[in-house]
Amino acid sequence: FKDADYQITAFYEKLLPVLNIPDLYHLYGGMTIPLNDWGTLGFFVNFVSFGSTVASGDVDADDLVAYNSSEIVGGFSYGTRFPNDWGLGLSIKFFYSDLSSGAAAGEEEATTFGYAFDIGLLKKNLLIDKLNFALVLANIGPSVYYVDKTIEDPIPLTWRLGLSYEILSLADYKWVVLADYNREVVYDDDKGNPEPFYVSSWKSLVNPEREGDGMEAVKNSILQGVFNLGTEFIYANTIALRLGYLYDQTGKRNEMDLGFGFMLSDVLQFDFATIKDVGDNDGVRDGQMRFGMLFKF
Repeated sequence: FKDADYQITAFYEKLLPVLNIPDLYHLYGGMTIPLNDWGTLGFFVNFVSFGSTVASGDVDADDLVAYNSSEIVGGFSYGTRFPNDWGLGLSIKFFYSDLSSGAAAGEEEATTFGYAFDIGLLKKNLLIDKLNFALVLANIGPSVYYVDKTIEDPIPLTWRLGLSYEILSLADYKWVVLADYNREVVYDDDKGNPEPFYVSSWKSLVNPEREGDGMEAVKNSILQGVFNLGTEFIYANTIALRLGYLYDQTGKRNEMDLGFGFMLSDVLQFDFATIKDVGDNDGVRDGQMRFGMLFKF
């Protein structure tokens, strides 16, 4: 951290290519600023365009209206280091979601604005050297509504658990393997209203939606999350090869991820990744590609 660089990163991806929906894409931009002994500061913005939806303006379907939908999330992060290889991070983000931009005159647009926090804990060299552990609780924030104040939608409160291990760290070769687990923990009370985060964060784990007793309930709770495995091999700090696997029983996703990075120098890096569906489901993300770049200065 004492000799870290400033970094600017960005990527673009067209979402769900199998559905062939125009203007369905995701853009991201971010920057990290090292503060030496004070830690690291970051800024980020995400923009997702959901494309257009054509709807009838009256019962006779004579008047067609095109609705544009999009969402933007922006914010900043701060991370600092503690003794014994501990680290703590916090993100504050604001989002604006617009489901019906371009609504006809007299119609109320379905929009919402909100905020959320992420908090994370990092432990380097857990038990053994080069084994890192991270735990994050993401999207801590109030529920939102679009049109009707009596109908609130909870934002996706999520636990994230990650492990990484550096197998090789030589002058010309670096090889790391990692695994992470993501579990959404939104939980409703008896009246169907979302519980606050300090209740949902544990109650959704111990009382999952799927039925079962004992170890069966534990298994059902775990399988409501998303599992990821990945590895990256870097040669001569020039070429990076990446391979990943995602399993999501609830969302019926079974995917392989392939990617590579090319470092033009110590300053500029380009990245590419694609998704290949390997399951028996529809695989709407099959063939989805991401193009990214990283600039250091």
